[in-house]
Amino acid sequence: MASWTRRAFYASLLLTVACSGGGGCSSCSGVTPLPQGFPVTDRIENAASVRLTKPGLDFMNDNLSGLIGQFGGDLLKDGVFVQEIPKSQTEVSLGVTVPIEICPDGSDPQGKPHRCVVEADIKGSTDPANPNRLKMQVAGPNLIKLGGRLLTKAEYINLSAKLVGINAPIQVSIGKGKNGDCSSSNFTEVPVDIDISISTDTNPTHGARTGLSRVKISKFDLNIPEDDVHICGKCDIPIVCSAWDGVIGFAGGLAKGLLIDQLKAPLQEQIDQALCISGNPDVSPPCPVGSAPKDPNDASSTCVFDDNKEECASFALGTEGTINLGGALSSFSPTTTGGLDFLLGLGGLGPNPANNGLPLGDLNPIAEGATFSLSGGANANPLSKCVTPAALPKPTGIPTPKLLLGNDVPGWPSDIPPPHFGLALSQDFFNYALGGIYNSGLLCLQIGTEQVAQLNSGALGLLIPSFKALPLQKQNAPVGLVMKPTRPPVATFGTGGDAKQDPNIKLDLNDLGIDFYVWSSDRYIRAFSSSFNLGIPINLSVSPQGLTPQISELAIGGTKVTNSELLAESPDKIGAGLEGLLGAAVGQALGGGLSPIDLSNALASLGFTLNIPDSAEGKGSPGIQKLTEGTHNFLGIFASLGIAPAQPQPTPQAYKLPPQVSKTSARITDRKITPAGLRLPTMTHDNAPRLMVSASSSAADGSKKIEYTYRVNKGFWRPWSSVDQLVIDDPVMRLQGKHTLHVKSRVAGQTYSEDPEPVA
Repeated sequence: MASWTRRAFYASLLLTVACSGGGGCSSCSGVTPLPQGFPVTDRIENAASVRLTKPGLDFMNDNLSGLIGQFGGDLLKDGVFVQEIPKSQTEVSLGVTVPIEICPDGSDPQGKPHRCVVEADIKGSTDPANPNRLKMQVAGPNLIKLGGRLLTKAEYINLSAKLVGINAPIQVSIGKGKNGDCSSSNFTEVPVDIDISISTDTNPTHGARTGLSRVKISKFDLNIPEDDVHICGKCDIPIVCSAWDGVIGFAGGLAKGLLIDQLKAPLQEQIDQALCISGNPDVSPPCPVGSAPKDPNDASSTCVFDDNKEECASFALGTEGTINLGGALSSFSPTTTGGLDFLLGLGGLGPNPANNGLPLGDLNPIAEGATFSLSGGANANPLSKCVTPAALPKPTGIPTPKLLLGNDVPGWPSDIPPPHFGLALSQDFFNYALGGIYNSGLLCLQIGTEQVAQLNSGALGLLIPSFKALPLQKQNAPVGLVMKPTRPPVATFGTGGDAKQDPNIKLDLNDLGIDFYVWSSDRYIRAFSSSFNLGIPINLSVSPQGLTPQISELAIGGTKVTNSELLAESPDKIGAGLEGLLGAAVGQALGGGLSPIDLSNALASLGFTLNIPDSAEGKGSPGIQKLTEGTHNFLGIFASLGIAPAQPQPTPQAYKLPPQVSKTSARITDRKITPAGLRLPTMTHDNAPRLMVSASSSAADGSKKIEYTYRVNKGFWRPWSSVDQLVIDDPVMRLQGKHTLHVKSRVAGQTYSEDPEPVA
């Protein structure tokens, strides 16, 4: 349960990036691709929305060089795109056929001049100081335009025309000005006009690709200035000189065509690698319905549609696959199984009222930015036998929140760049997905002494005295807890202003059954059964590791005990004191599963980071909001883009250097442990073990507000607090044994000041 909460948000926030390298999520840990894609009939439209704001588009334009560099892989050298022209042959008909060898001696990018090499200065062409720089703009429905001037040159391209059996050399260069040897070492400005279409695949024959958004380059125009095309060569053979002008004219057009092809081909190849599905030879058929391998003899070749062999079957722009949910919890609950087929990708066939009724999967150009709708899906694979499958009606009619159609976010801090990116995750879809998790059996957790050392018959015997008599010879023995959910969990999104009453996410799991087992006579025997209602208030705190789930206090109630005939205590007495023990066990399980969601890592391959304003105590964060549209609620996450640490040249909009890192000190000043608080019959909330801890920070100088957080053992982190005299009352401390307390600090409002090494 806890691990899928992390995975759900991870999947939701990767969106158009998916795993680094593109192509859905086939390379993500624990995720395998869906060979035939997620079924169209099982999708939920507008499960989430994403927004690139006008400031976000400006930021990307100011950092376009780095973005193109990442997209182009190793094709850039010091900001210059370098593509070698291979040796080839062609011919021209001028009454007679004239064979022409192109680059007969191959390419030499290190020569002087560079021979048979096309070069484009991407860094200079995208420099914000360049008035004719390349820029992206949202130009209309489905359309992003990339236009401006591309600084380009080809210093020296040699050709050989075979006239009446004699090779006649021709030299061509493209650039501003010509040298004495016919080379050109200066870049010329080549006008560029590229149209990038993001639209819905509405072809019903395309199987599971139908309804998903796809990216296509619908226009790629380069207009090389005629004055900057230089051709050298002369005719010394009178008998063929009449044809020479035609050969020379052909050579100029050929060189221009070579330059354009050499610029376009790598871009198209990168797009194909990032967006096109390759066949899977291990399944049959190897490609999604409606497509087949481009090479009939290679099942792993690119999948192309049956009705158009030139069009590839594209990945979902987002994340799609089968996730091994049980594997995600294997370190904590080794026997837990569960799988989920999921989709969260750009798409949607329904009409978008905010985009003139065009399909939801089409790019929506609005307020000089772009908004996208995502289709979602979550199917248990397979249905688990450990639960009674729940019927899950599909949510419909989910709108797009208004905050995802503009450029401003209320309460956004003035000292950081404006929001560049927004996400709104539908509460209706989130609950539908939780139902899929329930049906997969992931909530059938098994927790034992190996995972929580304090969970043993000796410790439980101090709480329930007759429990000591169950193991053979009354010796200390391992204990196991088996969870048996009876209904799906339900999530409610909140503002995050109050960690207990109004957290970002409140998960309610009612009528959760737990059987308690103890090892006796070489086997586990059931000591008793229980059921209870569990409320988990989760706040999302921004940390250097990403979004860190924090829990203030679990809400446990409605406890009932049955099958307790082996115990001397009455079911009512056992149930009355059991809630603290259950809180301890579940808290440790959550702490092991709710690890930070590293958003920046998802964008690192593009050279960017996501920066979310942190929560203020009692106020929440403007970057993590509850959004409401009609009767529909959403979890909104808004962020500014920053430059990843690997970027050598930060731009004017890059973030400031990280602030001073806090170093935490802490000491236990007092402890209150009463025997009555460690025994089930006398246990109350007020007599729980408590530690008083005095904490301090190296960053405290009287001018800064310092915040602290803590956790016990491997449990969850508590919400940040400005109180430096901490009262630790985690219910796991009722279990006698060795416990470890971790405390860390930070400067309030400065995420990257967080202590990376909590004091223990």
